[in-house]
Amino acid sequence: MIARRPACAIAALPLGLACIAPAAAATQETAETAETNDYRQLLALDARIQSIGWRLVHANAPFCTATLPAIGLLLQDSHSWTDPAAMRAALGLTADIAVGAVAAGSPAEQAGLQANQPVLELAGLAAGDFPTTEPGDYVRLTGLHDRIDNSLRQHGAVSITVAAADGPRALTIAGQPACASRFELLTAGESARAEGARVLVTRSLVDAVPDDDELAAAIAHELSHNLLRHPQKRTEEGTGWGKIRHNEREADRLSVWLLANAGFDTEGAVRFQRDWMRHRDWGFLAPTHDAWDERIEGIEQERALIAAQSAQGTGPGGYDWSGRFPMSRETAKP
Repeated sequence: MIARRPACAIAALPLGLACIAPAAAATQETAETAETNDYRQLLALDARIQSIGWRLVHANAPFCTATLPAIGLLLQDSHSWTDPAAMRAALGLTADIAVGAVAAGSPAEQAGLQANQPVLELAGLAAGDFPTTEPGDYVRLTGLHDRIDNSLRQHGAVSITVAAADGPRALTIAGQPACASRFELLTAGESARAEGARVLVTRSLVDAVPDDDELAAAIAHELSHNLLRHPQKRTEEGTGWGKIRHNEREADRLSVWLLANAGFDTEGAVRFQRDWMRHRDWGFLAPTHDAWDERIEGIEQERALIAAQSAQGTGPGGYDWSGRFPMSRETAKP
C-alpha cells in the first residue's frame, strides 16, 4: 500500500508539511500491523486454552460420568467477527472456515492439522454447503463443532479435508475418550465461567496468568463445575448462596485431582489463589466464596490425599476421584 502512495514532493510543500504523506502511510501501516498481530495473538491464546483443556479432559476421562470421543480441534469462522474480510486479510485466509487451534498432543495434532488451513469438507459436508451466517454470529461455528461431535459419537471418527501447500488433504481422525466439555476464549470480561457444556475463559485472564500450571488451575476449577453439573443444579435446585458456596468448594477440591491426572503441578492451584484471587477477594461482600486463604486450605487437603496415593505408586492418569465427588457440605468445608 505504501509503495502505491505518491512520493512526498518536499519542494512543493510549505515548511512543516513535507512528511504528511509518509506519516499517514506509516500510521495506516501501524494500525494494520497491530490488527494482524492481535488476531494472531488470539489464535495463540486459543491454542493455549485448547491444549490445557485437552490435557484435563483426556486424562480424566476414566473417571467422568459423561464422556465423548474428541480430537482436540477448534475451528475458526471469519463470520464470527463483525468484519469478516478484515479478519481473513489479517490472517491471510482464503476461506471463511479454517482450522483455528489444535491442542498439543491431541489426535488433531497427530494428524498434522495446522492453524489457518482452509476447511474444504467436514464430516461429509462440502465447504460450499456450509450454512450461511451474518457477521458477528457464532451459530454456524457452533453448528460445525456439533457436526464434529455427532460424527465422533456415531462413528468414533470424523472426516476433514483441508487445503495444504501440496493440494487438498483428506483425513479421517479417530477420537479419543474425553470428559464432555468444550473450551472457548472470550475477548471481553476478566475471569472464567462454566456453562454446563462449555468452559469460557477471558483473554484478560489468559494474558494475566502466563504460568500454565496456574492457568490450568483456573480452567480446571470451571471444568469441575461442568463435571459436577453445578450449572444444571442451580437451575434445578435454586441459587441460594449456601448452595453456590458449596459448589465452589467442590470445584476447588476436584480441580486438584483434575490437575494431578493431567500432569500439571497442583501447587499451581495454590499460587493461583495467592497471586490472582487474593487481589480479587471481596470478603464478606462475596458470600458465595470462601476467602482466598480458606480456599487454599481446602486445596491443600486434596493435595495431601493425592500425595499419599503418589507415595503408594499412583501417578498421573490414575488418581480416581469418582468415589469422592460429589461430596457432602461437611466434607467440602475447609
